[in-house]
Amino acid sequence: MPWCILPFSPIAALLVALSFLYLLTFLTPNAFLRITITLAIIISGAITYANNTPCYSDALSYYTTYYDIARGDFSQIFAYGSGVEFLMPLYWCVISFFFDSLRCVDFLILNSICAGILTLIWLEKYALKDTQARYATLCVFFVFCLFSFWTPTFLTRQLFACIFILFALYQTSKYKTLIFVLLGFFCHTTAIVFYILFYCFRRFFKLSLIITIVGSLAIASSEFFPTLISYMDFIPDFLSHKLFYYDRVMDDAGKIVFRDSVFAYALILLTLYFYKNIDPKWRNIIIFYGIFFLVSPIASWNFSIRVGLFYHIIFGFLFFKVLEHRLWYLYGLGFIFLIDKFRTAIKMTIIKEGFYDLSGGWFYYLLN
Repeated sequence: MPWCILPFSPIAALLVALSFLYLLTFLTPNAFLRITITLAIIISGAITYANNTPCYSDALSYYTTYYDIARGDFSQIFAYGSGVEFLMPLYWCVISFFFDSLRCVDFLILNSICAGILTLIWLEKYALKDTQARYATLCVFFVFCLFSFWTPTFLTRQLFACIFILFALYQTSKYKTLIFVLLGFFCHTTAIVFYILFYCFRRFFKLSLIITIVGSLAIASSEFFPTLISYMDFIPDFLSHKLFYYDRVMDDAGKIVFRDSVFAYALILLTLYFYKNIDPKWRNIIIFYGIFFLVSPIASWNFSIRVGLFYHIIFGFLFFKVLEHRLWYLYGLGFIFLIDKFRTAIKMTIIKEGFYDLSGGWFYYLLN
């Protein structure tokens, strides 16, 4: 049914697919059915939310890079991070061989779909590999009910870097771990910083506590960015130039950070309360990373929204992990999230923002 609705109304297909996935958690669906419905969620969610992303600032910069590459300027593959962050432009280069005249909105939709599919692969192949079908379906529902389909359209390189770091965290081979860390690094150089932090949070409690206290105090200081900038000569070029950008003001970031802060605070409290029953791989990450994020707005909104990018992928996964052994709590919380998704969709329908209409004829968003 979601796939039948998708050609005429992506937003309706998104709501129907999420509802079906939630209902399926009461049964024992096979992986094929779960993946089929989730792919409908990813495509309809990408069309719905990327459609509402204005083509300006970062989104316009990425689209311009794709457009230049499609016109034969392959030097643009090395346009970011002093040439180190080449993986996303290389992906856009591949896209340009198949679609060399995409409109900006279509380009943003493809980025969002790709991010969603990579997240689904991470879940099915690694994060939920040994999880029972019912619980796996419930986890996938949580992930994509809270997944930010907007973020891959605007903060593209950083978000893809976060996804590859999630892959790296689930590798048992040092060689494979290195490959995924490098993939994240070649998307956005800050990936290496986040991987080191997550690795410490998972393995070394006392060191993590020291890093969190010292780091939080430093971020809370008004001299955080000025001090870093004063030592720019000792920081590699591909990292140092980002300091000026993160210190800037980002319009409307406060609304996003506030919502993420509420969720992060709730996760920390739940983790502290249910600490012993939570997966050791994630409980300290939830607490220490959450503290970092809650302090980060003091430095700047722009910095904070980038610290919280992992949440835009795994908020649902973390809520599932915290309440994994309390099934009916999960069902209740999942129902609340689903109702809120309907509320948001109704609001979008009333406002009618975006490049495409919210419904139309057969594949109207492709054939216009």
